[in-house]
Amino acid sequence: MIQDSALVPLTSSKKLTAIRKQAQQFKTPIDSKVFEASPSKPTSLLKESQDAIDAYINKIMATYSPGQKNKLFSIRYGEPEKIKQMSLLAIFHHFQIMMPKKFTSIETLNYFGLEPNNEIITKPSQFKAHRQKRHQPPL
Repeated sequence: MIQDSALVPLTSSKKLTAIRKQAQQFKTPIDSKVFEASPSKPTSLLKESQDAIDAYINKIMATYSPGQKNKLFSIRYGEPEKIKQMSLLAIFHHFQIMMPKKFTSIETLNYFGLEPNNEIITKPSQFKAHRQKRHQPPL
């Protein structure tokens, strides 16, 4: 256990005082408008799409044995976290289910309501090309 005499009091340390002053300079009040839902990302539609995707994933996983459901799902469809990084359009296409028309306003967003990563396949045409490339027999 560290003895109290080995610690430097906050008031007597010049370095700690300078760090504290510098940190206080950058503190700004949090603007509550930043955290409100923006009109381009309707939260109710996003919640509905998340529920639909979760329900479909759970429905698929329920068909697998309890000890192997995550592994078998990952082999067939990919890891759920990576799937959730794709755009909603790509997720529905990936599972080969029809996306309801009400989700067209948010189809470019991913499961979490953010713009998908560029590294991840986000459009059905990219997915189809990627799948064909992946399944081509060697020459």
